[in-house]
Amino acid sequence: MKNKSFYTMYNIGKSKYVININDGIKTHKDNSPFYDIEIFSNKKNFNTKIKQLLSNGYIKEGII
Repeated sequence: MKNKSFYTMYNIGKSKYVININDGIKTHKDNSPFYDIEIFSNKKNFNTKIKQLLSNGYIKEGII
């Protein structure tokens, strides 16, 4: 089983803050990870979700 992970993106279209989350289980047909998406309009809720993910054992991917 792959590790649970997430990465963040900013200013995607009309979305201000975006978190892409992989639970370590969901995959595409070619076994590449499938990422769910959560969109936030304010930074407070965005940072709260990141802290929640890190406390639940998720690993932040990308540049830290």
